[in-house]
Amino acid sequence: MNTETLQNAEAWAVETFGAAELGDPRRTDRLVKVASALGENPSVSLPASMRNWADIHAAYQFLGNPAISHEQIMAPHFAAVYQEAAERRQILMIGDTTDVNLSTHQATIGLGPVGRGNKAKGFFVHSVLAVDAKDKQPLSLYRPATLCP
Repeated sequence: MNTETLQNAEAWAVETFGAAELGDPRRTDRLVKVASALGENPSVSLPASMRNWADIHAAYQFLGNPAISHEQIMAPHFAAVYQEAAERRQILMIGDTTDVNLSTHQATIGLGPVGRGNKAKGFFVHSVLAVDAKDKQPLSLYRPATLCP
């Protein structure tokens, strides 16, 4: 992906997610719209990224749709990164695992043990950054679905 595309949130969203197969083209359109809005200012929350209440509601409906999986959303991005990586001589895959401790959130269900011992409850997030070994250009940051132990 070229740097001009990365500097334009809408172009980035179309290139990254425009080929997502979500069962209905309107879902893909919604994904591109949400990604574009988040790409405009990645440091703000989803509600702050959206223009109005209708867009916020539509984004939450999209993200909460059980017919749409993380894998479906990310498939076109992974395919593009794989193709770009295949064109390069050597790729570094830099990994990190972070534990998210939610022990103080008593009502949260489905958490597993994190940290030392079995007292802390939460989940793990494993991230992998793909980087070209020669020019150090990042190709992708991959966060697979969060893992409960």
